[in-house]
Amino acid sequence: MLKKGVEEGRWTEKFVSRVQFSGNLVTASPDVYQASLGADSEFLVLASDGLWDYINSSDAVSFVTNQLRQHGDVQVYMAYTFVFGKVH
Repeated sequence: MLKKGVEEGRWTEKFVSRVQFSGNLVTASPDVYQASLGADSEFLVLASDGLWDYINSSDAVSFVTNQLRQHGDVQVYMAYTFVFGKVH
């Protein structure tokens, strides 16, 4: 996992050399947040922490907004992306 992270440019060799895992790396206890959605809420992004390793919340909102404009249905578009592995 760490080697792949270095290959992908997510971590440096220096960082990896200092990492020492102990205990479980995956937990079954999610962080849960409660948010009030108003009448002006257009969508809600539900994601694993893996998404936030690559994109910040502002960029996620921009991405969804752009996909809604282009495709009208982000869910259908993302299902296509998951199956075919492309984002365009």
